Amino acid sequence: NLALALQFKGFEISGSDDAIFEPSKSRLAKAGLHPEMMGWFPEKITDDLDGIILGMHAKEDNPELLQAMELGIRIYSYPEFLYEQTKNKTRVVIAGSHGKTTITSMVLHVLNYWEKEVDYMIGAQLEGFDTMVHLTEENDFMPISSFSASIRALPIGRTLNPIIIASEAEANSTSDSVIAPTPLWMMLT
Repeated sequence: NLALALQFKGFEISGSDDAIFEPSKSRLAKAGLHPEMMGWFPEKITDDLDGIILGMHAKEDNPELLQAMELGIRIYSYPEFLYEQTKNKTRVVIAGSHGKTTITSMVLHVLNYWEKEVDYMIGAQLEGFDTMVHLTEENDFMPISSFSASIRALPIGRTLNPIIIASEAEANSTSDSVIAPTPLWMMLT
């Protein structure tokens, strides 16, 4: 879905994967972004690329990643790239153990009803929205449905300072997997 959002925003996109499942498979194919062959092909990584965005399952020994590193191409984690695209926006991060998609859906549907266009990132397909990620230059507000793994993967030393919505129980939890409403400094995975 990030590939689709970036293509819509005007970026030239290509990619690789070892497996792509529905609904992403159909959406990528419809947009002309589905890879011709599955697998990793280091020869596709050339020094004319502006950057590489790693999926969350990329391994350290991925041949395309190694080629990008050898060529000195800028490499982003998914959360780091999302940060770079939204660092000047007001981000509302909806996090916790349960209800993230429901709350984000409610926020987006209310904003949509009032014809307030916003950027967004959500982990599930919502009825009435074509994609799960929407990025623009114009919008200055972005609800983000998150889970602790993606938020914790933001680059170290960068302050996110989002507005975080979490239940009181989650905010008071000592669990490592819960995000409490405080500024966050995260490590790159």
